[in-house]
Amino acid sequence: MERATEDVRNAHDGRIGSLRIGYTDFAIAGSLPTILKDFQERQPQITLQPQHGVTLTQLARLEDGKLDIGFLTGPVNKAGYDQHPVQSEKFVCVCADRHPLAQRDAIGLADLATENFVHGNSTDWQHFYDYLIPLCRRVGFTPRIVQEAFNTAGILGLVSCGMGVTVLTEKVCSALAPGLAVIPIEDVSERLITTAIWRRDNVVGPNLHFVEYLRSLPVPSVPS
Repeated sequence: MERATEDVRNAHDGRIGSLRIGYTDFAIAGSLPTILKDFQERQPQITLQPQHGVTLTQLARLEDGKLDIGFLTGPVNKAGYDQHPVQSEKFVCVCADRHPLAQRDAIGLADLATENFVHGNSTDWQHFYDYLIPLCRRVGFTPRIVQEAFNTAGILGLVSCGMGVTVLTEKVCSALAPGLAVIPIEDVSERLITTAIWRRDNVVGPNLHFVEYLRSLPVPSVPS
């Protein structure tokens, strides 16, 4: 009876239940696993249900009530939503290890002006392109994207085949398969931000505890 009473109290307090959590490739390759593990240790009776989705997909699921928290490429300016940045990453170039650039210790972004690019679908990866395209245009070119893939694994696979180069982020590229090389981009100080986002009218039950936990996390530094 005491256990049943405690379970009822925990359920009422939002400490029993489930959370549907969306994530991008950038989030799951970076800080998200640590965040989920730490929260699960604090709230073991809340079941976490991670599900992959690009930024646009997550925003649609949040709007439809099919997702509780999204970890996506931000920041996002959307009425009725709150967010908390969780990750700030440098951009890097990835090419096949036999590519001439692979022998360089670092490059400037303009060094990629004549290269073929491999990237995600321009619709699904719209929020990433909002970072990439202005950076490239600032140094005088628009990326010539010749191949598209669904996710970062597909992008890197095509790059390893010699189809072109790509620009991704450091955490995604921290453990590459053989045949690829990562080159720092020395003249880009901007960073890609991954942010947690949730509907302001849905901060109840388990979601309330997760939001409180997120807000306790330090905001990653972003160079000016």
